[in-house]
Amino acid sequence: MAKSERIILFLAPDAPAAQVASTAFAAVVRRLGMSWSVQWSGAEDPHSTAGVSVLVIWKELSSDIQDWIKSFEGRVETWAGGDPT
Repeated sequence: MAKSERIILFLAPDAPAAQVASTAFAAVVRRLGMSWSVQWSGAEDPHSTAGVSVLVIWKELSSDIQDWIKSFEGRVETWAGGDPT
């Protein structure tokens, strides 16, 4: 039986930065054969956390949205941002 696909959301100050990180993550998990639905959003863009298992937030952004993070029921990780290579 296949595992259900989990959702990960990358949140950065702007959508292009979040998209770069999510694209890199998606490439790695695809190569490893893992089942993830990868989403991304800029902080100012409308986004939903419905069904999201993991929220990955740009480190500098995390202090600005602490109250919102506390209400999230899944796992929260931060990343330094920038080019992952």
